[in-house]
This record gives sequence, structure tokens and C-alpha cells, in this order.
Amino acid sequence: MSTRTQMFGILIALFMLLLVLELVRRRRLRVGYSLVWLMIGAGALGLIALPPVLNVLARLLGVADPRSLLFAAGIAFSFWILLDHSLTLTKLWRQDKEMAQQFALLEWQVRQLRTQLDELAEAHLELLDAREQHGQRPERPTRERQMGYALSYQAEDGLNERQV
Repeated sequence: MSTRTQMFGILIALFMLLLVLELVRRRRLRVGYSLVWLMIGAGALGLIALPPVLNVLARLLGVADPRSLLFAAGIAFSFWILLDHSLTLTKLWRQDKEMAQQFALLEWQVRQLRTQLDELAEAHLELLDAREQHGQRPERPTRERQMGYALSYQAEDGLNERQV
């Protein structure tokens, strides 16, 4: 490997290490991923800065050109990282799907409760109107109070259901 190629490789590896550290400092890269990237960068820096180590590894693995070993290692690490990210994305997709389903179910339950609340408030108003027609003069509740009545009736019903 020529001195020029070696210097270029060292500069790229150092840039990669500094970039990873900066991304971690800005909290744009998780520490778990940064450790992988730092190990890859340090390994590349070590292999490029120490050509005898790269030559020995190339000979042990039967690779004719040490630069081909670096290239193959880069492809292998890229594949590993892509596979890891694919697994993470699949896991996040499943979690997102489950949360969307739970949200839809909760939204449906809220709609059901609002319908029941409106029905209870309406029934309460009808009861008050019936009392007024029979000569009783109850105090007419405000809308907020009606909602409170409906919620208390609903809570009471819920407690009764749990006790049964």
C-alpha cells in the first residue's frame, strides 16, 4: 500500500471516529451504535496505520492483496449493520402496529363512553322535566353539573359490575 493511500485511509478513519463522537455528543446517535462504529473505525485505523498486521491477516486468510481484505471487511461490516437495522426496524414496525391498534381501541372506547354520557345527561334532564311537571321545582343543573352526574352514575355502574 502506498504512503499516499495509507495517509488517505488514516484520514478517513479519523474523520469517521470524530464524526461518531460528535454525533454521540449531539445525541443524534445512540451510544450502543456508537460503540460498534468506534470499534470499526479503530479497527480500520489500526489496519491501515500498521500495514504489517494487514499483510499478515491477508496471508492468513489467503487474500492476495491486503487492500482487498479491507474492502471485504468493509462490505461484511456494512452487511452486518444493515441486517441489525432491518431487525430493529421490524421490531419497531410491530410495536407501532400494536400501538396503533391499542389507540384505535381506546378511541372507540372513548366514543362509546361519550355516547353513554350524553344518554345519561339526556335521561337526567328528562327526569328533571318530569319532576317539574309534577309540581316539584328542582334546581336546574348547569351543563358541567350534568356531566358530573353522568360520570358519577357511570362510575357507580362500573363499581357494581366489578363487584358482581
